[in-house]
Amino acid sequence: MEAFRVDQLTKELVAARLRAMDDPCEAAAAIVQATLNVAFDAAAPDPKVRAGIIEDACRGGLTGLLLVEQNTAKGAVMMLHKIVEVSGRHGLDPMTAMEGALKGFASLRRVMQPDRVQELYYAVQAEFMGAGEMLLKLLDQVERAEKKATP
Repeated sequence: MEAFRVDQLTKELVAARLRAMDDPCEAAAAIVQATLNVAFDAAAPDPKVRAGIIEDACRGGLTGLLLVEQNTAKGAVMMLHKIVEVSGRHGLDPMTAMEGALKGFASLRRVMQPDRVQELYYAVQAEFMGAGEMLLKLLDQVERAEKKATP
């Protein structure tokens, strides 16, 4: 049996639901929150495991928004607000949770247009002090890893 993929499940749920929603960004954030609550109830309380789940859910949520051509910057900010709520509910350090979310967003750098990446940075930076710098650092790490992997 193939391993359960939180990012794939979240992406599919978000894309399917967003096509019929008035505010797809709000719906994506709500789906990410619901996915995390279910996954955290089933997962070990290890902060690293939970940060990985957050990364996967946020990657899936943002991918869903990309698939239906929605405002990824707005959706990402809404997801981050939900991440803060979820981290409080489950006793996870908000910075650890935020970093997990930003890793999920950064992992999509290669499939996002540069202007979308820039919009994402500005939106995150405007809403969450210091998070923009963390996102830039993660984007740089992803870019370096991609260059290293390319022969």
